[in-house]
Amino acid sequence: MVTRSQTLAAGLMAVSLLSLPALAAPGPRDGGARDGASRAERMEMHRQRACADAPAWLAGWLGFAETKLGITATQRTAWDNFARELRASQGPMQALCNTQPQPAKAEATAPVKPDPVERLRGQEARLSAELESVKLRRGAIEQLLPQLSAEQRDRFAELPPMVMLGRPGPHGGPQGAPHRAPGR
Repeated sequence: MVTRSQTLAAGLMAVSLLSLPALAAPGPRDGGARDGASRAERMEMHRQRACADAPAWLAGWLGFAETKLGITATQRTAWDNFARELRASQGPMQALCNTQPQPAKAEATAPVKPDPVERLRGQEARLSAELESVKLRRGAIEQLLPQLSAEQRDRFAELPPMVMLGRPGPHGGPQGAPHRAPGR
């Protein structure tokens, strides 16, 4: 007679044996390319998608924030100015998106090795554009906060990060948030 625990153990063993080929397959963890795309090509696709989606992310964030804060009719002008300044803060990053060259395609025999100096120049350009965007966002927030009630300022501090306004953060997630109170 087979007990319930023996049936469960046999089922778990079967599932684990069936998953072994999937664990051994090349993938992002062991440097294998997904769908034939190199790491550089996948990063470029991600960058292009982030550049194209930035205005939509901002529009969504602004709609969420306006509703969450409960912007009143008397605050409408200040909010509209804030939204306009926030859209303008995307300019440096969007300009960078429009000027970045396409990565060189790898030959079938050898992967393309990035030039360290060019990689650092690209990093410097991205950081400069991001810094300019952050300064513009900070100015917009500094102008808006005095127009909000204390309760609205607290809600503003708890809003999710303004995703895709700068660069993607770790693991593709957002980075850079509006005002955050210490310890949050």
